[in-house]
Amino acid sequence: MSEITMDTESHYGAGHRLETARTEEGVMPFFDVTLIERVVTSDEVTFRVAAASAEAAARLVLAAVPDDTEPNGVRRVRLPDGQEGGLEPEEVTHGEITARVSFAGVDECCGEFGPSSFYDPGIVDRIASQIAAIAI
Repeated sequence: MSEITMDTESHYGAGHRLETARTEEGVMPFFDVTLIERVVTSDEVTFRVAAASAEAAARLVLAAVPDDTEPNGVRRVRLPDGQEGGLEPEEVTHGEITARVSFAGVDECCGEFGPSSFYDPGIVDRIASQIAAIAI
């Protein structure tokens, strides 16, 4: 049987009052876990570029991808050498469910877990590194 308590000196939440449970395994915090379902759409466009390495080629093209789309939904890519292409995702390729975890009652995320890091802010660096690793 679990005993539910409020832990005011918790190491888990940097001074936050956290709800904990005393179980056979010890005292454990409660977590709020928010499930997030995302739908991923895809399109592709290919550019031919001269570069010193695969990573440099990837970075050159990724740097040209704008953050915003045009009003018609196309993400227009223009390389410094004048090549152009557009991404207009229409086909749903898959959905994913990730779990965003925070300590119970605390609005600060302490981790996000799931099958991919597709929406991670560091995706440009990660993709460039993966492309470089494949080329080696």
